[in-house]
Amino acid sequence: MFEEYGVAFVSVTENFDTSSPMGRAMVYIIMVFAQLERETIAERIKDNAMHRASLGRWTGGPVPFGYDKQRITENGKEKPVLIVNAAESKIVQMFYDWYLEPAGSIRGIVIKANTIGIKTKQGLAWNSNQMSRILQNALYAINTPEVYNFFTDTGININNSSDEFDNHHGMMYFRRRKEHKKTTRERPIEEQHIIIGEHKGIIEGEKWVQVQQKLSGNKSKPPRLGSSINSILSGIVRCGVCDSAMSVFRTNLIKPYYYFKCRKKEHQGKVLCSNSSIQVKELEHIVEQKVFEFCSDKEMIKQKLLKAKDKTSNIDLIITHKKDMQNNLKELSKEIDNLIANLGIKKDGVLVNYVEKRIEKLEQERINISRELKKIENELKFSDNDKVNIDFLLSAIDNYSDIFYNATREEKQTLIRGIIKSIYVDHGKVTINFFLTNNMPLFLSNMSDSNVFCSRTHMGSLRR
Repeated sequence: MFEEYGVAFVSVTENFDTSSPMGRAMVYIIMVFAQLERETIAERIKDNAMHRASLGRWTGGPVPFGYDKQRITENGKEKPVLIVNAAESKIVQMFYDWYLEPAGSIRGIVIKANTIGIKTKQGLAWNSNQMSRILQNALYAINTPEVYNFFTDTGININNSSDEFDNHHGMMYFRRRKEHKKTTRERPIEEQHIIIGEHKGIIEGEKWVQVQQKLSGNKSKPPRLGSSINSILSGIVRCGVCDSAMSVFRTNLIKPYYYFKCRKKEHQGKVLCSNSSIQVKELEHIVEQKVFEFCSDKEMIKQKLLKAKDKTSNIDLIITHKKDMQNNLKELSKEIDNLIANLGIKKDGVLVNYVEKRIEKLEQERINISRELKKIENELKFSDNDKVNIDFLLSAIDNYSDIFYNATREEKQTLIRGIIKSIYVDHGKVTINFFLTNNMPLFLSNMSDSNVFCSRTHMGSLRR
């Protein structure tokens, strides 16, 4: 980061100076050894984890639902083990039974679990990702011959022989995932390992295999076609009850229609959100009418925009102030550098103490100026955006309706997103938040015939 911004690092107590060739060489040497030490430690940790896993021991991480972690002493050393949580294990068995029902699905289990009040280990509502991991986790599988045959067919590395499958203990994946950028990615099956764990299994092997086969069969099914539509409002409609996104869904009627529905309600159950849905065509009609109503008061909009534009006339003064502060910052940095350079030469204790206090004071001033410069840069950036947006609106506001009616669906979506920040739907009441310029007053409008409440709130700069 220092190199990126052209900053040199000098230590006044050690022979460390990245502004000189020798100093930079020292940095590179230190980095090489630090990298070597880090990789060596990581390799040792991996080898230790592999050894622990080969013995069937719990290698750490979040405790899975259905188990508790307990520390026991073995051969004079403590080790963590997983013990079955009686109440949670029954719930896991129930999840597997629900999924194997003819109409069983991951989403169906999630909704059913949330409806009857079953919580995760963290006391939260279930979602599809969590439920999917429960159903796929080999930790719950009792190591029966069916499980051994299943893993043999997959090609995964089985670290135990078939004779060691005792119809009692559970299984454990090891080295199943690897780091990938900021997340993880599943390794190729030939690099993964499956091991018999020390913990007791919860799900009968035959049932666990049946669930894996059903999951695999569902994955191979092609996605359903024609179940959604790309509304011009997609991406900006949110639930007014739980603040989740609202997506477009389709009814299964002979003559289907599309509607916006809360995603949390759809995927996690109506017990988590009581909001009602709204038809896509109805919401699009409401929004279009409010947009045209917004644009119809042209004089008011022009006055407010011109007033905001006048406020940008002092930009030159702000730029001049910014340059003065940048010069002050350079002078402060230069004085600090000179004092640091002289600090090692001074032998008088009183003088050294004075220089250190002076450096501390100048450093605080430098920090304050840097913060003020950051505020000025943000203000200039905001003012520049306002100027561009205001000029665009003043030229386009007169014929916005004509532009909108003649636009394609994709163009309409762009135009809508250009002036609307977000749309909230709460049991039929619609709140539209427009992008507005600074200090534009609050504007409220009610449409009693369609039960619409439209507000224009202070949302920052108006976008094109």
